[in-house]
Amino acid sequence: MTTLISFGFKYGKPKADLVYDVRLQIRNRYREWKGMTGCHPDITKAAWREGKDFIRWMGDQIEDRLRTTADLAVAVGCVGGKHRSVASVEMLGMVLKAKGIPYLTVHRDIGV
Repeated sequence: MTTLISFGFKYGKPKADLVYDVRLQIRNRYREWKGMTGCHPDITKAAWREGKDFIRWMGDQIEDRLRTTADLAVAVGCVGGKHRSVASVEMLGMVLKAKGIPYLTVHRDIGV
């Protein structure tokens, strides 16, 4: 099973087989997104628009890694773990679903 973990770097990196950083891939709009999470459609749309190439690349990396292992923990981080990483994990899940890869989503810092 593949576990996708969103997290905030300011709270420390989780234990994972692969760790990705979306801070430079998706522009931070904290003031605009305050009070929302990365599950909000406006944020997921922005994440896909700005980070789709990186998100697809992550999906390809995961697919390649799953050829040699059955279980994989994948962490995707931004600064606080509430917006960009959450939206990226949601979009990454859609990419994996399209590839037929089962996954579990964990948003570690969304409520911090």
